[in-house]
Amino acid sequence: MEKNNKIEIKHVINNNPIITGIRPLDHVLGDGLHRGELTVVAGRPGMGKSAFMMELMLNACRQEGIKATAFSLEMSRDRYKKRLMELDDKASEMLDQKKITIDDTIAITIDEIERKCREKKTMNGISLVIIDYFYLIGRAQEFDMACIGLLPRLKRLAKEIGVAIVLDIELMKTCEYRENPHPKLQDIRWESFLRHTDYILMLHRDSYYDSEIKDKDKLEIMISELPYTDFFTRTIDVCWPFPKGYFD
Repeated sequence: MEKNNKIEIKHVINNNPIITGIRPLDHVLGDGLHRGELTVVAGRPGMGKSAFMMELMLNACRQEGIKATAFSLEMSRDRYKKRLMELDDKASEMLDQKKITIDDTIAITIDEIERKCREKKTMNGISLVIIDYFYLIGRAQEFDMACIGLLPRLKRLAKEIGVAIVLDIELMKTCEYRENPHPKLQDIRWESFLRHTDYILMLHRDSYYDSEIKDKDKLEIMISELPYTDFFTRTIDVCWPFPKGYFD
C-alpha cells in the first residue's frame, strides 16, 4: 500500500533495470535499480537493513544475466551465506553458479573495493554491488573525514563500470527522541550522503518500538530521490515476514 500519493517521484528509465522484486519499490524507482546509480539503505539498528539488501540481491539475481557481489564488512562469509540461505532456499545454487559472490576481507579499503569491482565486472559481468556496513571502510576515528571522499568515489565507480551500488548506513538516534520515531533525512549524520546519492531508502518498523502491535511484519520504506527534501519522500508499506532472529 502506498502513501503520499500526491508526490510523484519521476525517474528517467534506462535500459535493463535491475528488478528488486518489491513491486511498489520498483515502481517508484523506475522499474528497479539502475546501473550507474548509488542507493543508500538507512535505518536505526534492528530495522533489517542487511536482510533487506540481501533480499534485493537475491531477487535481482533470479533475473537472467544478473550477477552481484556483496562486500560483507561485518559478518563472515559463512555467516552471510547462512543468512542468504535462510531467506531463499535457492541461494546456495546462486552461490555455486557464481551469480552471487561474497567478499569478507577484513578492514577492506576503498581502493580494494574499486579494484575488485573492476575485476569482477571484467571477469564475471556483475551488475549489482552490495556494501554491507559501509561505516567499516577505513578506521572509525577517521571516518568522519573519509566519508566525504568515499561517496563520490563509489558514485564514480558505479558510473564507470555500469553497476548499481547499494550500501547501508545507521541513522542517528534523533528519530527515537521524537514522538513519532519515523526517520527523516535530517537523521543522517553526514551531508555528503545527500550530495552524492541517487536514492535514500529509510527503513522503519513500528513493531520494534511497540511489541504489542499486531502488524509485526510491516516494513515501511521511505524513499527519497536526491537532491530533494523530506517533502519529496514517498512511503510504501511492505508485509515482510523475515526469518526469526533477523532483527535481534
